[in-house]
Amino acid sequence: MSGKKFPTLMRGVAKLDKTPKTPESIKKILSNRGETMSWIQKFFKSILPKSWAESMEADSRRWFIKCLKCNFEQSYWDMGGIRWKAKGDQKNFMKCTNCGERSWHQSYKKEPES
Repeated sequence: MSGKKFPTLMRGVAKLDKTPKTPESIKKILSNRGETMSWIQKFFKSILPKSWAESMEADSRRWFIKCLKCNFEQSYWDMGGIRWKAKGDQKNFMKCTNCGERSWHQSYKKEPES
């Protein structure tokens, strides 16, 4: 495998993987995710009334999930998910997008500052 680059699939477009996966590069990729919506977000925004869709997005942006190993956090909306009209905190065992470790992640809601 002498220096060959293999294509990877990112957001539906095949690209050559030339950059190393560092926490900075992952954060850059994740920060750009907020500009696009996942298929499930697009689906619900297209079928719900505008006021409900706006409420769903705002509520999902207030719900965060935090890696208990590296303390990296991001909103459900930025992850491509939806958490709307939910109650209670939960723990999920999943792979962290920052440190790459499978660990427990805590979900919680950040209330808007008044």
